[in-house]
Amino acid sequence: MEKFTQLNVSGSGTSNREAAGTCLTVESNSAWYMWTAGKSGAFTFLITPTVTTNDIDWVLYDLGPGGTCAQATAANAIRCAAGSGVQCPANETAYYITGLSMAETDLNEAPGCGAGQNGLVRYVDMVAGHNYALLVDNFSSNLNGFSLEFGGDTEFVGPTSEIKTERNNTCTAQQSYTFTSLATNYATLKWTFGEGASIANATGPGPYTVTYTTMGDKTVVLEATAAKGCNVVSTHSFFVATKPAKPTINASSLKLCYDDILKLTTPKVNLATYQWAGPNGFTSTDQNPEIRITGPENSGDYTLTVTVGDCQSDIATLKIPLIDIRPM
Repeated sequence: MEKFTQLNVSGSGTSNREAAGTCLTVESNSAWYMWTAGKSGAFTFLITPTVTTNDIDWVLYDLGPGGTCAQATAANAIRCAAGSGVQCPANETAYYITGLSMAETDLNEAPGCGAGQNGLVRYVDMVAGHNYALLVDNFSSNLNGFSLEFGGDTEFVGPTSEIKTERNNTCTAQQSYTFTSLATNYATLKWTFGEGASIANATGPGPYTVTYTTMGDKTVVLEATAAKGCNVVSTHSFFVATKPAKPTINASSLKLCYDDILKLTTPKVNLATYQWAGPNGFTSTDQNPEIRITGPENSGDYTLTVTVGDCQSDIATLKIPLIDIRPM
């Protein structure tokens, strides 16, 4: 899932008793987080203080479907850890990381030190559509922060970003691309359409039909941002090209003998690849290949196609007349 860092926490807000009735009871320096489960499943997290001598405590609440902060009461507290692994006697386990774990069975850990406490309690089976709140408190009262890393196989409700792309009049001079947002749960959208685009930016769901003045690799970016600032980005990369003109083929000579070198040439096409084929199993991807003549088997039709991106030219053909074997 996700990991982020809270740089610091300072104070407990207007009340330091919001966790009353839980294992925490009193807040020192606290931060609150709230989310909605988008998928039912196991949920874990680990809280790591930025200073490892700090004591981090926390309470997790299940606010129910549509629940608000008003439901963050002791009755709805489903997990709690207020132990102090950074100040325990030498004969007890020291720890500073705390959270939910798939390996634990206890649901709460009391304040202070206690036999068997390690800062971790049993994971939670989150329910899709329920709101949850997490209170994290730095009991050490020195304004330091912590990192919070989420895990498990559940998901949070948040914005999604997805781009639908349609290509119109493929490989022609009238070629264009139509982009439509399939994003969900967003408040705002921000598009960038890449180098040479007829529309540089947009902010709606689309569809937007865009042409390009230059060939080559392009990347379209769609950023979806939720009302509370969470954002996700999706991209779609592709290669813009039009059908190349039918190539011309030039030969160093049409009168060839044994051991001569046949040089095939064609004008350079920007960003192109070349595919030659010919008699005696000849193939090449060189722009200007060379063939050593071994006999009549080198006579026949030599063909060339030029490809730019996924746009391919018509086939050009050059016929090499029958090759005589040079007399010894």
